[in-house]
Amino acid sequence: MRIAIASVDTIDNVIEAPSLAVAATLFPHAELIDVATTAVGIGWVRTEGGWAPPAVPEPVPVAMTHLQFIEHAQVAGDLSDEGLVAARADPLLAAFWIKFELATSLERDHPTTVQGLAALVATGHLTEEGREAIVELWPTV
Repeated sequence: MRIAIASVDTIDNVIEAPSLAVAATLFPHAELIDVATTAVGIGWVRTEGGWAPPAVPEPVPVAMTHLQFIEHAQVAGDLSDEGLVAARADPLLAAFWIKFELATSLERDHPTTVQGLAALVATGHLTEEGREAIVELWPTV
């Protein structure tokens, strides 16, 4: 039978044992739970209503290199090579490109990235849908 081993309100392990009694001899100070009657797994935590799976951490956007960002923007934002070249040559975006070149990496939520994408939309080099896709599809860990 499958038996969960709990300590301090967390399931630390799930083992196979012939019975709860045998498991109790192996883990005399742990709370033992029959997995057949109480669905739990490693990492589950005790709640007021029983047991709950561990919280899944929110995805964290990764910082990208210049090339990674450009490739991502082209694919996710549907920005062609010609569109990229035209945006690079646009004098209204000169400040953005200076900041872009000085940055060591690009972060999705950094104000300069947000403003740069908005500027690409405002100048017609990127659609709003493309901007949204770049943000929504930004790689995460």
